[in-house]
Amino acid sequence: GGSDPNARREDEDEADIWSFEETSRLIQTDLAKRLRTRKRQHLDAVRTFLPRIMQRQELNANSGVVMHRGDGCVVFSDASGFTKLTETLAQKADGAEVLSKCLNKFFTPLIDIIESYRGDVIKFSGDALSILFESTDDYKLSDFPCGSPDAPRKTPFQLACLRGAACCLEIHKRLHNFDTGEGGVRLTLHIGVGAGRITILQVGGEQSRFEYVIAGTPMEQIAIAEPLAGSGETVLSPQAWEEVKFTVIEGAPLEGAPDGYHRIVGLDTKQHTYPTVKQAALQCSRVERMSEKVLSESVLLDISERFIPRGVLKHLKSGNSSSINEMRSVTIIFAQIGGVDVSTEYGSRVAQQLMIGMQRACYAYEGNLNKFLVDDKGLLFLFVFGLPPLMHIDDPSRAIMACWDMVGVLKSIGLAGRFGVTTGRVFCGIVGSDVRREYTVMGDTVNLSARLMAKAEENSVLIDEATHLRSQQDVTCRKVEPFMVKGKAKLIQAYEPHAPRVHGLEVAQLGVLLDQKGWGLGNTELAVKICVPRASGKVDFKVKMPWRARSKMMGGSSPLLQMTRWRELQQLQSLIDGQAAILKVGGSLCLFGQSGGGKTELCEYLVTRAMEAGLCPLFGFMWSRPSERWRAVASLMQTCLCVHCHEPSRKTRPIDEDVEDALQKLLHGNKRLQKVLSFFGFEGFEVPGERSAVNEIGIPDAELEEGAAEILAKLVQEVSKKQPLLLVLRIRRGTDLTDSTRGRG
Repeated sequence: GGSDPNARREDEDEADIWSFEETSRLIQTDLAKRLRTRKRQHLDAVRTFLPRIMQRQELNANSGVVMHRGDGCVVFSDASGFTKLTETLAQKADGAEVLSKCLNKFFTPLIDIIESYRGDVIKFSGDALSILFESTDDYKLSDFPCGSPDAPRKTPFQLACLRGAACCLEIHKRLHNFDTGEGGVRLTLHIGVGAGRITILQVGGEQSRFEYVIAGTPMEQIAIAEPLAGSGETVLSPQAWEEVKFTVIEGAPLEGAPDGYHRIVGLDTKQHTYPTVKQAALQCSRVERMSEKVLSESVLLDISERFIPRGVLKHLKSGNSSSINEMRSVTIIFAQIGGVDVSTEYGSRVAQQLMIGMQRACYAYEGNLNKFLVDDKGLLFLFVFGLPPLMHIDDPSRAIMACWDMVGVLKSIGLAGRFGVTTGRVFCGIVGSDVRREYTVMGDTVNLSARLMAKAEENSVLIDEATHLRSQQDVTCRKVEPFMVKGKAKLIQAYEPHAPRVHGLEVAQLGVLLDQKGWGLGNTELAVKICVPRASGKVDFKVKMPWRARSKMMGGSSPLLQMTRWRELQQLQSLIDGQAAILKVGGSLCLFGQSGGGKTELCEYLVTRAMEAGLCPLFGFMWSRPSERWRAVASLMQTCLCVHCHEPSRKTRPIDEDVEDALQKLLHGNKRLQKVLSFFGFEGFEVPGERSAVNEIGIPDAELEEGAAEILAKLVQEVSKKQPLLLVLRIRRGTDLTDSTRGRG
């Protein structure tokens, strides 16, 4: 007989169910495998941004500022020619891609040589590398860690210096006069070597971003040795020379050099050869990797990510790190701070306090801290304004303002510094190899910033002409006498920004409301008539419009308001003169649109017509900078109180008592609103400065905003009883993405 159709259908259903479950299981397995692979690839990528010594378990068990102290040989390898290469490729459409390939083609063999001698690349300084050869007892790893059985036994310190010297000499042999293959540009090397006690610190923590730095006497030594080295040469400090003088060949004496510094030209091959030293070092590294304690993946990922800029980290997580390399116009700050030895216990605490202050000053204007280094003159900071995703049209002005905030930080902890600020097109990207790399900025603009910093006086700022042209609307400067700097054939014209003044309220007790440092630019004074008690008729009153007049109607240069067929102007005129009659009846009007569309001119037209109609304009103005979130509220409070308490018999602004009496009557003892007023500096309360992101009196931001709006509404209602008003709120919206990109939102 034939088979049962029902039984056959049940078998098919079971097969379908099995097929679905099996497919689902396979998909889940494949997805889990892909996620593990992706996580592993991300870990492999981020760990290359840290030197090996920072990945050790014993170092990361210490959560303090000082992570490591020990002896070692420090090498500073500087390459010349990158600036010329960057300037050559900056004009090409694919310049960033080509430059990135040239950089990696050079750095990959360089880092391979360093690694083969057990060197550890600590820092990239543009086109230079700081390398540590740690003093460790490698006789625990190999019988002959120096590679020569007949050679005398060496101390760990001697072995580190021998490897450092051999590494430098091989780098010159293989990579000096390196052909980039672009425009005939060749890269040359000069190297300085120091030795002694080193300290590694991790400092910072603002917005979960840390910086690490190597400090100690070897850093001071290489700052002297490296400039003494000519093209293709290596110069050793007295401390390094003392450890290797019997195993290397000395070159010609150095003319005009401090005592004890020596040029070397080779190894004494009767004792050691390059291959034997290198192979012995490689063998020690292999044995060490097999026996060392390894950090868990999650811990290593957390440690690595804290030292990587957030914008770079997003690219790494997406698995597309190559797209971050670009030629970009940015503003650079080079800052040098003297008077602190961070290798000491006290100095390390000062370094932590300093880093927090510098980070806050930088991040308040949405800049980026790119480098933190130590040299013989003190601490070096490199800040960059204009890196994605935090880009602004006023980055040069932000950088200058940040410099003065940093000067305030330095003065508060008894230090002094100097600053150089430049603006221009530079290479921004990841340089190095698959083993070790960093995000850096390179170009003539970066070098010029360092030169200006060196020329600046103590606690002062020097800016280049490009920065001056882009910031002159906000910052006043003194033109300094042109001077020559290294690397430039012509005189450099620089400018010194004047120290900003504090433009606060003219009522003493209200000064903290607008505790805003600035240069007094961008204001237009308007003469209006207002009604006041105990006066017959209207009296003169001065109101400051918080931007520089743009339209010809107010004395500016823009002719837009003369274009009678301009549609938006016609619409505004209709609202004023037509049935709406907003200046007579009242109402609200919102002007919004793209930058440069004429909003300012239309606003000035409305203000002019309002003044002609007898209205008093009051202004609230806020830039897109996150540090000025309360400025619109503060400026409106100021002008409302000045109008409300104005006495024509006085030659000065209203005194404190009048303001306090007016506020007490206005609030009727409302404790909640009085607490909000205390945030803005009333009644003698100490409050955070205008730029502080910290609400120190513990009021939630939502309550502050609601309370401030309520107080303003009461003030405006009270003033409007005796004087018709035009309230102008101008909010400059830029590309500030702080909340979304830094996790505050």
